[in-house]
Amino acid sequence: VIPEADCCRVVTSTRCELLQRVPSATEAIRRIGSTDPSAMLYDAWEAFEEGDVKADENLRRIGAGDDDLQLAEAVSACIS
Repeated sequence: VIPEADCCRVVTSTRCELLQRVPSATEAIRRIGSTDPSAMLYDAWEAFEEGDVKADENLRRIGAGDDDLQLAEAVSACIS
């Protein structure tokens, strides 16, 4: 194991791999059971791609919050 500034390099006799921390935006989206607006937006996109009507329900849940900027924040988190 070789420490780097932003990761860890794992060197074996046959491979060299980098081990990095998952970005917090990705963690919020992909965490199991996440109710983060970005996770709900990602779920809506997956449902839309599959032709599932659940996509509309997920989008409405994002917009149902007290904060009108939730959808914009979800989009920003998904593209960051």
